[in-house]
This record gives sequence, structure tokens and C-alpha cells, in this order.
Amino acid sequence: MRGAVSSGKGRVGRHRKHPSGRGKCGGQHHHKNIFSKKYPLYFGKKGMRIFNLNKNKYSSKTLLSNTFSNIIKYKIIQFSSSFSFLLTYISLVHFKKTKILNNLDCCVNNLVIILKRYSRNSITS
Repeated sequence: MRGAVSSGKGRVGRHRKHPSGRGKCGGQHHHKNIFSKKYPLYFGKKGMRIFNLNKNKYSSKTLLSNTFSNIIKYKIIQFSSSFSFLLTYISLVHFKKTKILNNLDCCVNNLVIILKRYSRNSITS
């Protein structure tokens, strides 16, 4: 109701639009007891500031892909004077990786990967 004095709320009590402010305002002033009860530690500093934070810094997972070509090692294993073969392997423990994930478009054949853990998809391929 435009123009009405009390706009349908009644004259007693003075129903204003935002008498104590919008949203969570007054958390450090007139709503301090509500914020300390409902939202403790809402204000103040928490922890150390880290600029350019990399959240994946300590991840030990790696993706099985064709980019392994530069770290593949070759070793000739000789069983006897007549029988020997070439072993291709990757030791990702050296690179501090503990788990390998599989990329579906990757196809690396006859490769030994030395790791601690594997995902199910990487074992099947």
C-alpha cells in the first residue's frame, strides 16, 4: 500500500523496514551477544596468511599418462647367457608419489610402475 502511513502494520510499534540493520550487521555492537552465542570465532584473525596458496601442494597422487615418457627407465635383466630382456619401469617413489590414477585415453604397454598404492582403474589398464 503506497502512501499509507502504517502500510498495513498498525500504528503501534512502528514497524520499520530494517530497524536493526540488514543481514548480520551489528555483530560487534548491538548483536554481540547473539554472535558470541550462535557464531563463535566469527570475527578475528584465524591462522597464518599464506599468499598464493596452493591447496594441492602435498598431494601424493599422480595421473597415469603419456607424459611419463621422459621419466621411463630401462634396465636389461639377464637370466643366463642366452636369455635376457629389456625391462621398462618407472619408480614414482623417487618423485614422492604414493598413488597412481588412470587416465582413460592413456595406453602404456609393458610398463612396471613401482608405487605404494594404485587405483582400480589403473590396475585394469
